[in-house]
Amino acid sequence: DSTVAGASGAGIQVKTGDNDATPLYLNTDRLGVGGSPSTDVEFFNTTSDTASQLAITSQSSGGNASALILRSNRNDTVGSHTVVTNGQFLGQILFQGSDGTDYEDAARIFATVDGSPAGDATDMPGALNFATTVDGSDSMTTRMVIKNDGDTGIGTTSPVARVDIVGTRTLNLTNNT
Repeated sequence: DSTVAGASGAGIQVKTGDNDATPLYLNTDRLGVGGSPSTDVEFFNTTSDTASQLAITSQSSGGNASALILRSNRNDTVGSHTVVTNGQFLGQILFQGSDGTDYEDAARIFATVDGSPAGDATDMPGALNFATTVDGSDSMTTRMVIKNDGDTGIGTTSPVARVDIVGTRTLNLTNNT
């Protein structure tokens, strides 16, 4: 006993059996699995006290791997391309936790353009950034960056050496052999 329902101008809800839960929700710009989405695509774990998981599986005898591709473009028209600019965000993985009212940002891994792309198919300088939120705050700070040339900054977003550590804390190296 499955039901597909949708009023004019509303999303489509797919229900199965006698359960009133909405396992699949579609409208013109959002997809929700297990509930009505608050973002473009949202998956809800409707089983109590279990972890949510998303898997992308590749079955390949040739060793081909799965990929999650996050893309950015400075053009509003689907299928059109305009070159990205230095400092532009390319994609991010955002970690949030509920504060009892809504979700708050805790940490983020994000990629940015790190230089001037040539506007052809061969040049896209990038940096990988790691940010966290300190206890008692609601804003994130970039704690570490890996620049396009491989220089890594900890406590600085502008490293001037292969590994550049900036801060008032002591560096502790321990050999446990």
